[in-house]
Amino acid sequence: MGGPNPDGEGRLHRAGLVMAVGAAVCWGLGNLMVRQPDLPGPQLAFWRTLLGAGVYTVALAVTRRRLSWACIRGCWLAGAAMAGWIVFFYLAIRSTTVTNASLIGSLLPVILLGVAVRQFGEPVTLRLVGMVAAALAGTALVLYGSSSAPTWSLRGDGMALVSTLLFAAYFILVKQARQQFGVLELLAAVYAVASVALLPVAVIDAGGLGFPGGQAWGWMAAMVAVPGSGHLLMNWAHRHVGLSITSTVTLASTPVSAGGAALFLDEPIVALQVVGAAVTFAALAAVIRADLALSDRRSDA
Repeated sequence: MGGPNPDGEGRLHRAGLVMAVGAAVCWGLGNLMVRQPDLPGPQLAFWRTLLGAGVYTVALAVTRRRLSWACIRGCWLAGAAMAGWIVFFYLAIRSTTVTNASLIGSLLPVILLGVAVRQFGEPVTLRLVGMVAAALAGTALVLYGSSSAPTWSLRGDGMALVSTLLFAAYFILVKQARQQFGVLELLAAVYAVASVALLPVAVIDAGGLGFPGGQAWGWMAAMVAVPGSGHLLMNWAHRHVGLSITSTVTLASTPVSAGGAALFLDEPIVALQVVGAAVTFAALAAVIRADLALSDRRSDA
């Protein structure tokens, strides 16, 4: 009779960490794409989630599975949270700097550390809190360095904060749902619910629903492929890595966005931001090393 397989669990945990880091990089790059399609934020959010629903529904069909009503019922809150998060984030990133919008999103681990302890029983140590604080200090340096950029906006930063709160809710809800549903089925359900929720918002905002042009579809396909793959990777990782770690790893997306914005969007980058990025990456490396060591000790026990 087979029992637990510590070696197998350890491999899955390591794979989950790699996927969580990959998701953060995908999201950091995805932030750069949001400004490109010539569509109002709510319309972009609707068509992007509808395209995502189609892609993952086809992926289910190819793998000879289907989207069940049980999954839709189990994921509708996560889909609603995604709808709100995406539309507020898209509005924010077009009103303020890419760096600021992504940096405000880095408050995610601060919001979720308490949830990780209370709801999921995860061991959050003072050392982990200290490393998260160091990573946040690094991202704060990136924010300070970008505060004089001409596209900065207090209104945009406020919308970014709202989107972060909604993303925290989405993060918790998909982790819960991941315990019951496969990652492809979960994403198909979440995107489908989000597109339905966003349809009236898009129609009311623009006084109708225009069909995007070819260039907009190209950018939206890229968004499904890059930041959308981030959701695929992170939702796979949720089954094998704790919420406190996955939420902390998302901090890597901020330096990725800042560097990409400097390279591709001509947003200025200063030495202070480079220092902040280095501090962030060093702190995240320490978080991952500590989590791997804890996982190894559990496997040996």
